Amino acid sequence: MAWIRSDSQGSILELHVLPQGKKNEIIGLYNDRLKIKIEAPPVDGKANACLLRFLSEVLNVKISSLELIKGESSRQKQIRVYHLSLEAVEILIFKRTTS
Repeated sequence: MAWIRSDSQGSILELHVLPQGKKNEIIGLYNDRLKIKIEAPPVDGKANACLLRFLSEVLNVKISSLELIKGESSRQKQIRVYHLSLEAVEILIFKRTTS
């Protein structure tokens, strides 16, 4: 899948993030990126922090296992998930979108 790839440290997610949603949720795909809505506004890093908290919940990892590696002030973001395989990430994301 274009929105995820593996690297030597885990997996990298390509995301399209929409702040100020009604709730935190995974919407689907958008231009080969995983589209996610989050509740927080894009002010003072609140949206990025909310995104990392949401992903840690979805992927069942500590926030310290996630790193925003690109797109701090953009809707287009790259997140590294340390020590979690591409296959494991796909399964957890799929479970969240179908429940």
